[in-house]
Amino acid sequence: MAVALAIPAFSCSIAHAVQLKTLGRLSIPATTQVIPICTDAVMQEVLTQDFGSARSHAGSTPPITITVTMHQHVMTPGISAQAVAPGDPIASDLLEALGAPPMPLGDTGDQPSDPYEAAARLQALEPEDPMMQQMRQYQATENAMSGMTMMGTMGGGVALGRNDPGKQYPTAIVARVTSSGRDGSLTVAALLNPGENVRDAKELIAEEIANHILH
Repeated sequence: MAVALAIPAFSCSIAHAVQLKTLGRLSIPATTQVIPICTDAVMQEVLTQDFGSARSHAGSTPPITITVTMHQHVMTPGISAQAVAPGDPIASDLLEALGAPPMPLGDTGDQPSDPYEAAARLQALEPEDPMMQQMRQYQATENAMSGMTMMGTMGGGVALGRNDPGKQYPTAIVARVTSSGRDGSLTVAALLNPGENVRDAKELIAEEIANHILH
């Protein structure tokens, strides 16, 4: 006896070290012109070119507009997959599958985490010695002056590069595709290694979206 199972479209691809995962389906007839609207300019340009060239001779049926909502977040310590696209469990599942950290157990995600809150509570419970506070303030001033001097002598390249979180931590990008005239949705997630080109990743995501809809 044959048993038919309904399996959602799911794919994973790796190109230029950028990891992608895709889930969902948005079926649009091949004879229908597609008009993309995206919240990101880079992806908008790629999608417009892809759909414009692929369906330049579409039939007489009314065009269908797709909306692509993009979320981007540097995964600094304490940032979970749920924080990239809040309220979108599909996006967080895809990012976790790519290696993004999940939300810590016991954290409902209702309130944003404050990286200074724990330190402030500890300092309130155990006040620091006044002499130590003066030493910390002096060191902070010295560090600030050193950074300004480095920026002045080297054009700020070294200091700015060091302070760019995207060069130190992974970057997560999520794009969700919907259409008011069609059922279903498509979600594409990417997790970039530190220092990888964000524009290249966005172009790759846009190509993935076009390929899924056109083919």
